[in-house]
Amino acid sequence: MKSLLVVLFISLAGFAPAQSNAVIAVALISPADFQVFQRQTAASGKVIVAGTLEAPGHAALTNADTLEARLVGDAATNGWIALPFDNRVRGFRGELACPAGGWFRLDLRLTGGGKTIFATSVEHVGVGEIFLVAGQSNSANHGEEKQSAKNPLVVAFGSGTWQPARDPEPGASGKGGSFLPAFGDAMAEKFKVPVGLVPLGVGSTSVREWLPRG
Repeated sequence: MKSLLVVLFISLAGFAPAQSNAVIAVALISPADFQVFQRQTAASGKVIVAGTLEAPGHAALTNADTLEARLVGDAATNGWIALPFDNRVRGFRGELACPAGGWFRLDLRLTGGGKTIFATSVEHVGVGEIFLVAGQSNSANHGEEKQSAKNPLVVAFGSGTWQPARDPEPGASGKGGSFLPAFGDAMAEKFKVPVGLVPLGVGSTSVREWLPRG
């Protein structure tokens, strides 16, 4: 599964005299916009927040000491939660508990010396149900009519990106329509949570090729 790299450049003019033109590059590996994480219970799951921080010469992060994240949604908002962070390593990875149902906005900020050094957000992050859809033509965008999910909670993953579910679905072989948007709508209506579809279908394959050996 490919990682989505989101790079944010923020000027630090005035932060440190010797680094007046320095910038910080933020490579946010997880979460991506519209990403769905599989819920662990009926009511909740965890959102993985991971990435790296870089600055020219590594000098601009000398005073960075705290990396924090929070989830903001219509139903619930948590406070800022510190993530494991060591400015000598630059990498970070942490988990945030998240209720199942609806989209949340992830806010991320790096602070040091009582000041915010940078802040960024991912607008759509959710905990819900993920479905892998494998098989032949009917699962691989070979339908005559292209469809789009009506429920905004239905998304699809393929080719390294998450997006609203609309045909042709990413990751499958064809360029036409599929049943996935309608299936996603039905699942979102049933479970009332974000639904992530991962299309893997390949046209003209045999059913035997999708069965376990033996």
